[in-house]
Amino acid sequence: MSEKEYPRNSPCPCGSGKYKVCCAQKGIKYVTKRGEVSRVAPMSPELSDVFQEQCKAFVAKFGREPGPGDPILFDPDADTPQPIDEEMVRREMNEAMKAAGIRDELIYAYNKTGYIVTSENQHLIPEDGARAFQEAVDEFKKMFGDRDTYDHNRLPLRGGTRRRGPSK
Repeated sequence: MSEKEYPRNSPCPCGSGKYKVCCAQKGIKYVTKRGEVSRVAPMSPELSDVFQEQCKAFVAKFGREPGPGDPILFDPDADTPQPIDEEMVRREMNEAMKAAGIRDELIYAYNKTGYIVTSENQHLIPEDGARAFQEAVDEFKKMFGDRDTYDHNRLPLRGGTRRRGPSK
């Protein structure tokens, strides 16, 4: 069974209204396959290069091409294809964001929602995701004010507050 374009008059998968007046207008594309809705993510040339490098690394590590159920971002220390530990990725992401000078309230909001919302990408983020991100920023400011340091690794991993919608 092949993928089909998501019907424009259907409710938007992000939950913010009709697809044709919500995500479709933002250029966000969804498809359906076997009754499941998936978000189509176009690849930039840079992302395509990273994908190709990860496929080469997979072949070098496991001696075969990655299959449909194999993780592209895999644990390099595992003997079999295993996804990278999400907690480890989160710690490294937090450290990288701190090193890049990203403000604590934005790191907090990322950890809470899974989104990084900027003026450049805001039009690509579902309305409920952008709203949740802003609410998390406001929550951080209310709880911690202008505190200089905060240990983001202590926040539970997206504590169930991020709605995991279609992501393929």
